[in-house]
Amino acid sequence: MSEKKLVFDDKISSGNFSNKKIEKLREFNIEYQGGECFCKKELIDYAKDAHIIYNNGVVDIDQKVMEKLPKLKAVIRRGIGYDNINIVAAANRGIIVSNTPGFCAEEVSTHAVAFILSFVRKIPFWDQYIRKGKWKKICSSTWEGQDSILDENIGIIGFGNIGKKIAAKLTPFGTHNYFFDPYVKSEKKYNAKKVSLAELVKKSKYIVLCCSLTDETKKILDKDQFLAMREDVVIINVSRGQLINEEILIEYLTEDKIRGAALDVFEKEPVDSNNPLLKMDNVILTPHNAFKSCKSDNILEDMSIAEIIRIATGKKPHYRVN
Repeated sequence: MSEKKLVFDDKISSGNFSNKKIEKLREFNIEYQGGECFCKKELIDYAKDAHIIYNNGVVDIDQKVMEKLPKLKAVIRRGIGYDNINIVAAANRGIIVSNTPGFCAEEVSTHAVAFILSFVRKIPFWDQYIRKGKWKKICSSTWEGQDSILDENIGIIGFGNIGKKIAAKLTPFGTHNYFFDPYVKSEKKYNAKKVSLAELVKKSKYIVLCCSLTDETKKILDKDQFLAMREDVVIINVSRGQLINEEILIEYLTEDKIRGAALDVFEKEPVDSNNPLLKMDNVILTPHNAFKSCKSDNILEDMSIAEIIRIATGKKPHYRVN
């Protein structure tokens, strides 16, 4: 078999590939290189001879990029979302695009539930409160907003691996779970009722976004959806920032038209230092790390290695998305 060149468009150390796994690739005549690419030009220059790109999602791989990479046969997305890759253009050029579905469903679902519980119990507020020595200065107004999720309506947008786990983890808390996903049938075993998007945003006190970013879901929460929401709604996003019209979200948070938000993702990343969300007391933020754990890293590595070897050896990929 001829040698295949695999390029990871970041440092090798960021790829979490152990020496043992790199040796495994070499057994199949796969040469593995890693560098840092922050723009399309850098990726084109670095990967001009690559047969396979192991992509971290930072650089968009569009038709123009593909045209500059004549040897490219496959792109393996190091993650679930592949919105940075033009999968139609890839298919037209015979380029396989695969991802690693479900590798972090446990972590992201836990992160979403942690967001809800942190908001309900005001954990970030109380952490800062006690650090400032205010233990004996608590007054009735400081308890405002501290709540329970018993009998509350939870709306989950996207009911794949992550959405199902969120519903399962919330059920012991006595919540009423609803989901919107046109591609999933009613799921009684997850204690979640399928509803329309309009019904979900109208009745839910907590709205969790965990769907993929596509042309269909971009700004799935826009002006019309915000107009229909409850005033005490909290929006949780553990998927992609572009699912929400961030300008409208900021407006509604600023004017107290909704209760709050908990966000792991943003419309632009890294988030701008002047983004108003950073200064809001009714928002909890994390830096797009809901997917991360030692366990998910290992699963991601194993799934990626196996898919790369399958493609390099002419076998059918398990996780092709185009």
